Amino acid sequence: MARIAEEVIQQVLAATDIVDVIGRSVKLRRVGGDFRGLCPFHQEKTPSFYVSPSRGAYHCFGCGAGGTVIRFLMDYESLAFPEAVQRLAESAGIVLRHDADNPEAMRDARITGQLKDVHTRIAEWYHRLLLDSPGAETARAYLAKRGLEEQTVAEWKLGYAPPDHAALVGFARDHGLNASTLVAAGLLALREDTNPRAGTYARFRDRLMFPIRDDQGQVIAFSGRLLDPEAKAAKYLNSPETRLFQKSRVLFGLDKSRRDILREQVALVCEGQIDLITCFEHGLRHVVAPLGTSLTEQHARLLRRHAPEVILCFDADTAGYKAAVRAFGTLAQAGLLVRVAALPPGQDPDSLIRQQGVDHFRQLTAEAADFFQYQIDHLAGSLDLNSLRDRTRIAGELAVTLAQVEPKVTQDAAIQRTAMVLGLTDQALRHEVAVAQRELARLSQRPPRHQAPGPGTDGDPGGNDRAPAGAGGRDPDWGQAKPRQQRGTQGDQRELPDPSNTVAMLCRLALTEPDCLHWLREEGDRELLSQVPQTELLALVWDSAIDPDQPGSMAAFFASLPPALERQFSRLLHRRQPGAGLDDMRRAWQRLELDAARADLRQLQARLRRGGAGDDLASIHQSFVSQRKHVLDLERRLRQLPQL
Repeated sequence: MARIAEEVIQQVLAATDIVDVIGRSVKLRRVGGDFRGLCPFHQEKTPSFYVSPSRGAYHCFGCGAGGTVIRFLMDYESLAFPEAVQRLAESAGIVLRHDADNPEAMRDARITGQLKDVHTRIAEWYHRLLLDSPGAETARAYLAKRGLEEQTVAEWKLGYAPPDHAALVGFARDHGLNASTLVAAGLLALREDTNPRAGTYARFRDRLMFPIRDDQGQVIAFSGRLLDPEAKAAKYLNSPETRLFQKSRVLFGLDKSRRDILREQVALVCEGQIDLITCFEHGLRHVVAPLGTSLTEQHARLLRRHAPEVILCFDADTAGYKAAVRAFGTLAQAGLLVRVAALPPGQDPDSLIRQQGVDHFRQLTAEAADFFQYQIDHLAGSLDLNSLRDRTRIAGELAVTLAQVEPKVTQDAAIQRTAMVLGLTDQALRHEVAVAQRELARLSQRPPRHQAPGPGTDGDPGGNDRAPAGAGGRDPDWGQAKPRQQRGTQGDQRELPDPSNTVAMLCRLALTEPDCLHWLREEGDRELLSQVPQTELLALVWDSAIDPDQPGSMAAFFASLPPALERQFSRLLHRRQPGAGLDDMRRAWQRLELDAARADLRQLQARLRRGGAGDDLASIHQSFVSQRKHVLDLERRLRQLPQL
């Protein structure tokens, strides 16, 4: 992506409501002029996470996280800087400059906007039909039978697609929605793929509708549940792949569950939308569901950004076992720890919660076995662990699972534990794993990632060098994401020395009061900062391109900083200090002048102690006397001022 101009970043930040963006992921409550909530970056019970709309920044007094809304998206959703800016720009309806010069990009942006608008309108229409239409009585009866409350229906914006094609066409015509846009959105389908003139039909008919949302909470697709049990059609039907929607990249419910997954550090994965919604309704909110497809590499990477562990809550039958095995292979290769909740035969999360209570389901997830034990238990049901032949067969199947485990240190521990359970030697099981790795590599037509470490061989001492969620820095010169391996280098992580109370006040006033920054640059002596220690942060503000009269300018300055400095400024801005105007700025500057004068006096005093010869010593003494008078004069002028 091309470099994003600083003035464009300012425009995006000025048009963005930081409370609205962060509030989609964190429950915020107003406290004076700020908003407070539980920090999404660490576990806490007492809110210490503050969002300041006036400063355009957030700060957590618990873990130190802080910065602009751009930094929040980068850390919370593991986005690169350009991606975070692009997302905010799209939400604000701003076309980035490099896109404005590209007709194709402008066309894409226009089409994307039209598709999002169509999905939003149709979702609202489906929802109103579910609530009010006589034809939706079957859908309402189905929801009542499943025990879903009105509040839940409203929260998830569930809807109803009428059985006749004409209703959708009529709604679209009445609201100025283009038929070709509805086709592009997957809501209308062509009767003949190669002949648009053959007409269209509504893809979703007589179905309970589940809106599918992106990570910003915007509707991008639908999943429809068939209501007529006699109809010869798929029970669930998803929107087709569109410009907005690729089901291999979207997890149902993640827009609502992200914060809870981060807090719990584990994601529950259910098979269906109703299972997930029932979990939410009963207070289990760290849950997601794939959309009628196996978990993909993209799903796994998405989950890995939020938590290190996944608990599969699949049906306890052969199909559920096969689905769990497929899911494990994908999740393990992303470095995720996988466990499986042992649901009773014939039960899914929805039925189990409603029949035996949410506490029972919580207990099952808390006691979920690691995947290897789950697989051993399942296979042992049809094979005899006392038989060497059967144990060898189980070992062969488990070897395929073990071959997909990342990182190597985790794989080695799993091999040792599994060998012990099966009564086999580590060396024998490692041999089976190595064979399985070669076969998997052959099938995928790529070389093996690694050999399982065996006796007398060296494992990887580095373990898993995969960057944690939130990794990714920003080069302040180019507005681009730094390579992940560079995150954590000294340059990214180093903070400047914490300033004194006086310098902290000068920084805060310069950043929050336009008159103060103007006065500082016009009346202050920049050279003074070189004479006083711990003024580096103030120097950064002084030399910055911040324009106090331009909304978003300060936030753009923060966004240009490395993460450590952005957090440090955020912490400084949220420090509770007196001072709120130009008079306070002048008094603080006088204190800084006094600090500089005292530093000079100490240097002269030290030179006198070292001694000198003749005229040189006399000159030093004269300077010392003059400087001492200057210090005493400054002290007299400031004696009556309150301590900062």
